[in-house]
Amino acid sequence: MKINNTNNISNVKYINSYKANSEKTKNNEKSPKSDKLEISIEGKALNNLSTVNDNIDIKDMKEVERIKKQLTEGKYKVDSKVLAEKLVDIMKGRV
Repeated sequence: MKINNTNNISNVKYINSYKANSEKTKNNEKSPKSDKLEISIEGKALNNLSTVNDNIDIKDMKEVERIKKQLTEGKYKVDSKVLAEKLVDIMKGRV
C-alpha cells in the first residue's frame, strides 16, 4: 500500500499544531494551580455575630430549662405586675 503526499504542507501544519498544543499542556501540568479564598470584613463580622447569638441561645435554653423545672415542681410564680408591664410595652411597640 502506498501513501501519497506524506510531506504535504497541510499535514506538516497539523503536526506542528499538535506538537505546540501538547507542549502547552505539559507546561500547564508543571505549574500547580492554587485557589485563594479571602473573607470580607462583613463576612467576619457576621461570623462573630453568629457566635454571639449561639451563646445567647445557650443562655436562653438554660433559662427555659430552669423555668420548666420550676413549673413541674410547682414552684414557678408569675409576677402579674411585671407581666402586665411587659404586655403594655409590647402593645405600644417599645420592645
